[in-house]
Order: sequence, then structure tokens, then C-alpha cells
Amino acid sequence: MTEFCETPISVLGFFDNDEGVWSAVALEFDLWGYGDTKEESLEELKDAIEMQMSFSEFKENPDLLLHPALPMYYRLFAQTSESSLRANASHQEVEENTFAGGFPFPHLQNNNNNYAIG
Repeated sequence: MTEFCETPISVLGFFDNDEGVWSAVALEFDLWGYGDTKEESLEELKDAIEMQMSFSEFKENPDLLLHPALPMYYRLFAQTSESSLRANASHQEVEENTFAGGFPFPHLQNNNNNYAIG
């Protein structure tokens, strides 16, 4: 069976040459992770998402989750996704200083509320 993620969190990542660090942003939440590698930036972002979700659950307010990133990051996400798809379709190298993808909407361990988390 094909796995399908119905509510992904859009993630854009890029290397900042000026700062010498990888950045990853969850577009729907405007949460950021940083690291010396792509993987470190994604791990920090995942932790930030889980913390924000826990806070939202604690406050019983799902609206605390949604705070979209600036439109320029959505445009860069679309451009990066298109470039990656084109590169993959033509069996070429994917650009290495940006990435676009997603995380599945995480499940919280102690979800006692009835709003949609997971």
C-alpha cells in the first residue's frame, strides 16, 4: 500500500553562505531550526514544532499553531520543489544548497483534547 500524508507540514531548507549555517523553516508555523548540517537543522525544527504543539495543547488553543511564514519563503519552496522535480525527472543532480519537502503532522503522546492533532 502506498503511504500518503494527508496533512504535511511544508519544510524549506537552505544554506546561508553569510552565516555558514543550514536553516529549515516549517512554512505553516513559521518555526525555524538551524544547524551545521541539513539533518541538524531538521532535527531542531522538529523539536520546535513539537514544543509549539505541546504549548498549543496545554493552552487548549489550536490557533496557536498556525502562523504562516512570509510569502517569499512559500515562493522559494515552490521554486525549490519544481527544480528538484525537474532534476529528478531528467536524472540530473539536485541543487545541494536548498531543499523542500515535508514532515507528517506529528502525534502528541498526551493528546487529551478533541482538536486535530495527529
